[in-house]
Amino acid sequence: MKSFGLFLNVITTNRAEIEKRISFLGNMENLGHVEVWLEHTYWSEDDSRWLKEKLKKYEVLVHAPFINLSFVTAHEQINIASLNELKRTCDHTRILGGKVMTLHAGRRPFYISDVKARKIAVPYLQNLLDYVGGEFELAIENLPASSGTSFGYPVTLDEFEKMAMEVPRLNVTVDIGHCLQNNDAYEPFFEKYPTKISDIHVHNGFKKGTAHFGFGQPGDLNLREFVLYLEKVGYANYFTFEILGDGDIEDSWRRLQEIIKEQ
Repeated sequence: MKSFGLFLNVITTNRAEIEKRISFLGNMENLGHVEVWLEHTYWSEDDSRWLKEKLKKYEVLVHAPFINLSFVTAHEQINIASLNELKRTCDHTRILGGKVMTLHAGRRPFYISDVKARKIAVPYLQNLLDYVGGEFELAIENLPASSGTSFGYPVTLDEFEKMAMEVPRLNVTVDIGHCLQNNDAYEPFFEKYPTKISDIHVHNGFKKGTAHFGFGQPGDLNLREFVLYLEKVGYANYFTFEILGDGDIEDSWRRLQEIIKEQ
């Protein structure tokens, strides 16, 4: 692995609150990188310059905002607005020196098929990749399946594989917990596309159930076995815990360090 890391969720512009969060992350032994989720709408370029200084000990990854954004709606103006917002996030990623920017393609209406959603999304993804210009990796994340009037897209790694055939410069962030929720086997994808995976989001979860909790609780992902599997297949990029709850984060990080030391 390049490094093991944790999320920093930027959902406020209050610098004191963010510094407190950075201090918490800094207590984690051998923290190699921080993945910054830039969700706050009014986050400025000056804020990013400040944050870069605060995170100078770590490599930085960026998770783009996704709430209310989508490339795969039936409304072109919403898709265009989403593209512009993600270009703004690219500007922040440059300032932060981000190595990878992860994004969601968004939610697609129930009446738009996978094939149609891909046709809508591909030009926007190509536009965004042109804007990035190879300065960092752009990776799309697999999302948990859901019901209702709209669905996350892409959900399965198979859907990403079809997308990547049309957009070969696009990489993927494999969310292991979402794979569990979707009952989507990730092993064949790791073995077939090891160089397409920029980052992995790791959290415990249940098959076709809940996720984003730690490894001190019962769940369907065995952390030790998973780390050994990654070593076996030679996974060489970023490993990022995406766990909710500070107690779960601390406990899971301690368990991870014990596993690493045993190798």
